Amino acid sequence: MIPPLQAMRLRSISRWLSDQSPKLSPEELSSRAELLDEQMVETFEAREDSLKESMMKAGTWGTAKGLEQFPMQRLTLWQEVTDEFLPTTSDQASED
Repeated sequence: MIPPLQAMRLRSISRWLSDQSPKLSPEELSSRAELLDEQMVETFEAREDSLKESMMKAGTWGTAKGLEQFPMQRLTLWQEVTDEFLPTTSDQASED
């Protein structure tokens, strides 16, 4: 399922936040994780809507070709959102 279930997302976000700011209290960690999760889902949904719109314009929405492409493109969108909001240490090092 894309995006993953909320409990899984919150665990992943909390782990990432803990790695970035190990001194956060459990309450702060939970609050920040929930806020970040909300932002990530909103961003994903906006991009998913744009994807649907572009597929409709291209005439692939609802076709066999579209049914093949859409799940993979959604997965790609979720990965992009995850990379944007939860960059890995190696990504941050290369940007510095």
